[in-house]
Order: sequence, then C-alpha cells, then structure tokens
Amino acid sequence: MKSLLFTILFCLCLFAMCSCGMMVMVETPPTGGKISEKEAPKVMIFPFFTYENIAPSSWLVVNIKIYEALADHLVAKGFDPVSLENTLTILQEEGVLTLQQPSIKIPSTVADFLSDPEWSPIMKEEIYRTMMKHVKPMQVQLDLKKLTSFSENKLLTLARQEGADLLFTGRITRLRIREEETLNPFRIGFITFLTRAPCRLFYGAPENEKYGRMQEFSIGVLWGALLGTQAKDPFEPPTYQDSFYGHPLFPTTVPIQISGTSDYQLGNSIVWGLVGGATAFLASHGGYSPEAAVTLSLSVYDVRSGKKIWTGRTKLKVSPTSVFAARAKDKLFEVAVDEAINLLMAKFWTDFDSATLQKLAFLPSPPQNNIETRVQELVYQAERAAERAEKAALKTERIFEKNLKK
Repeated sequence: MKSLLFTILFCLCLFAMCSCGMMVMVETPPTGGKISEKEAPKVMIFPFFTYENIAPSSWLVVNIKIYEALADHLVAKGFDPVSLENTLTILQEEGVLTLQQPSIKIPSTVADFLSDPEWSPIMKEEIYRTMMKHVKPMQVQLDLKKLTSFSENKLLTLARQEGADLLFTGRITRLRIREEETLNPFRIGFITFLTRAPCRLFYGAPENEKYGRMQEFSIGVLWGALLGTQAKDPFEPPTYQDSFYGHPLFPTTVPIQISGTSDYQLGNSIVWGLVGGATAFLASHGGYSPEAAVTLSLSVYDVRSGKKIWTGRTKLKVSPTSVFAARAKDKLFEVAVDEAINLLMAKFWTDFDSATLQKLAFLPSPPQNNIETRVQELVYQAERAAERAEKAALKTERIFEKNLKK
C-alpha cells in the first residue's frame, strides 16, 4: 500500500514538474517578406468605402484587417505598402474619422493624495490603475458623407503625395454576422433536429420566434408521449400471481395483481411527454449556427497614369462545420475577411504578375495634358495647407490663453 501511494505521489510530482512551462498556440504562421532597400514600388492601401450603417469602430477594425491581409500579399511580392497610420491621419485631417480620447476626471481629494510625496509610489500607481479600469475606451466617429465624397482624382492625388506607385482601394458591400437557421444535425445537434425537422414538416415556417418555440414544444411532447407508451418507468406494468380457490382436485385459478399499475401506459405517456416537452423547450433555444457574410470589391490604380488597371469582387459566407467547431463570431468574421482578400489577390496575381507591376511602377510619368486635373490637384493641396495652418494657429492661440491664465 505504501509503495502504491509513493508511486502515485511520484507521478503527480513528475506531472507537476512537466506542466510548469507555457503553451504557445500559433494561429497564423508568420507572413510577409523582405522589402528591397532600393527601388521598391510603393503601394497605398486606402480604407475601403462602405454604404451600410456600420458602427465606426467595426469599420475601423475591418479596414485594419483588410490592410494587414493585403500588405502580407504585397510584401511577399516585393512591394512596400504605405503605413496605415499615414492614411488614417489623412482621414482625420479631412474630418472623416474622429478619434476622441475620453477625459479622466480625477476628484480633488484623489488628486491631493496622488500629489502627496509621503505616500508610496506603488500605492499611487495601483490607485491610478484602478481608476483607468473604469475609463471608457476611445470613441470612434465616422462621417460617411465625407468618406464617400472621395473621388478618383482625389484618391490619386493623395497617393501621389505619399509617393505611391499603385493604389489599392475597394468597397464593403456586405458585412454581417447573423445566426443561420439550418437543419443539419451535425451543426445544430440531434435533439434540436428531432424537434425542428418534424415541426417544419407539420407546421411550416413559424410566424415568429414565440410560435416557433411553441411548435417545437408540442413536437417534443408528442415524441415523449409516443415513447412513453412503450416505457416501463416510472410506472411499472402490472404483475400477477395465480391464487387457487375451491376443492384441491378442482381448483379455481384467480390472478391477483401484486405490483405495478394497470394504467401504466397512460402515466408513462404523461410523464415522458412532459420530459420531451421540457427537452424540446431547451433545444428550441439552440439550433442556430453563427454565420459571417462578407462581400468585398477591390480596385487597383496606376498612380502615375491615373488609370484603373484591375477590379474584382468576391462574396462568401463562413460558418462552423459542426457543433464542436469554434463558434466565436469575431473569429468567423476574421476568417471571412482573410479568405475574401486571399481570393481577390489570387485572381489579381493570375492577371498581373509582380514583375509586370514593378515595370509599370517604374515607367516615366505621362505628360499632364489634362490641365483641369492638374489645377484640381493644386487647389486641393492649397486647401490642405490652409487647413493645417488654421489648426496650427488655433493650437498656438489655446496655448497662449493657458499661459495667460497661469
């Protein structure tokens, strides 16, 4: 007994020693490639337009994922993408994107405490960290009207200012994450399938979720009642024992019930019908599979000539293959965006190889025959310079006012 106990303790200690490390899970292997130090064609990836009523923070996150996916493909082919932060700065200067950092209101008593040199810096840091937990995250505001006002000439002007040779931009036509209704038992579960499939067959599609749940409850009661007629629990069928009366030579046999009940089928039907209805009610709250639907269009411009050289569109849906697969909506959405960009870029690279694009990027700029386009570019640059000067003047004026108050 002691040797067995010692063996168990030794195995537990060995397992604990082997489990002291850390587990690293790599979801996506490193992507990208080396960018040539000399004459690497620059590519500007402008945030994709959208005409849907999408949350500004979601729009920003989507475009970050799109930029990363496109940048991986372009870097692997030897191109140099313009930093996304440069483009976001342009959108902020144009008033399209506004990032508001929430102000932290510190009570006067806490401010006096934090400024007291006698208290420990560790305690002050802990108090400040606790206050930061209750601060709201950065608020993102998006002006769709200003975003959709960017014309091709305006985009090409911005790309030339960044020194880009190619311009990648596109449109988000559909971006939805919803619960998909399906009758695949491997995706919704077998109990849900046993109640939902007959429900659709007998009643058809429900008017709303409330009636759908009532229909599935009735199907569950029916299944339970049918199975309960053949059940022997909790009510047992009757058992009889023969009793003999009269003369021993000519006895009268009379069966006497010693256990069970004669109405066991009715009782079991009621009990198992209620169990089936309760099970169907629980199953009616499931049975849906999350689905991420994405529709993207991509356009590529030659910045030097100002011509659109390629355009494409893809539409796809992503949903888990079974009830055991990952069902997190953000994960499905990320996979949908990555797959859409992969499909578009695969089609793009079949039409244009990297060598052709690099030669196109280093061709001499065509002469500017369109005087009106050139004038528009100069006017736009002048407006941008005027806006920057006005913002700098306002900032200087505010600093001057603060110094006067002090």
